[in-house]
Amino acid sequence: MAAMLNPAFSQTVFPMDKAADIYFRYEVSIPAFEDDSKEFKLWVPFPIDTSFQKVTRFSVQSPWPGEVIQEETHQNRFLYFKQPTLKRPLKMAFHYRLTIFPHSIFSDTEGKQFYEIYKKLPAPQKEASQECAHRYKNFKGKLFFGFRLTQKLRGSLEEPTCWAMIQNDEQWIPMDIQEEFGKMPANRITLFRGGSVVLPKASNQSPIEGMFKPYAELDGSEFQDIQAQWSFTRIKTYLYKP
Repeated sequence: MAAMLNPAFSQTVFPMDKAADIYFRYEVSIPAFEDDSKEFKLWVPFPIDTSFQKVTRFSVQSPWPGEVIQEETHQNRFLYFKQPTLKRPLKMAFHYRLTIFPHSIFSDTEGKQFYEIYKKLPAPQKEASQECAHRYKNFKGKLFFGFRLTQKLRGSLEEPTCWAMIQNDEQWIPMDIQEEFGKMPANRITLFRGGSVVLPKASNQSPIEGMFKPYAELDGSEFQDIQAQWSFTRIKTYLYKP
């Protein structure tokens, strides 16, 4: 008999100023092909390790064997698959357990003062990676791409987002124009860093802007009919002091 979740727990609003263990599910759907003799390649973003996120567990549901590869410029990781096409639809699921840490440089007062200055930057209408890069183009820093979590126990992840670590002298300052400056709550999953990347083992060697969705090639040409879904579940939260 399946265990029942306490309804009160499922309605809890979880704090963002504590570290959190998160279960992250990344699903990929591939359509059926008429021909089963073509070469199909697939790259799926693999969450990165940073000072504010660690991948502690990982498993794959897939009939295809794959490997984890890494590109050189920003050290982003990908799950890479190379197989003949199938005449039936295929679903793959990638399961991650992540520990996410809050990150704070300034006090609340200092952060709000800086935020009042920088929030006047024009915000894009969409969270496309090139628009994210444009948002922070006037700053020396590093771009990160991923998903912002709600304060609920679980949920689907719909809109990708981006944020930055801005360099100020010898200090790296977290910055998200939609939130406070100098503070990074434990409310995001980081998939990718850097503005664009050339994928290892791809026929297409043109840079690809910040990847949220999988990238695929069919007989050496880009194949776009790939669907992806993302979801999360909170496992626990706890106090964290760096």
